[in-house]
Amino acid sequence: MQSGIAGEIVKEVVERVIGELSSAIAAGISGFLDNLRTDIVEYLNGFFRAHYRPDGTDACS
Repeated sequence: MQSGIAGEIVKEVVERVIGELSSAIAAGISGFLDNLRTDIVEYLNGFFRAHYRPDGTDACS
């Protein structure tokens, strides 16, 4: 009887831990991808500002 209760408790704890871990991993990946997108946009923005004038002509010439 006691081993059955202990097994159920362990099973419940493991299920909750797995749920929390998966949520944390998903949030971490989401944050990473948001930061990556921001970095790429900022890089491209700087690149185009360095190479092209607002009137569309090439800044390198």
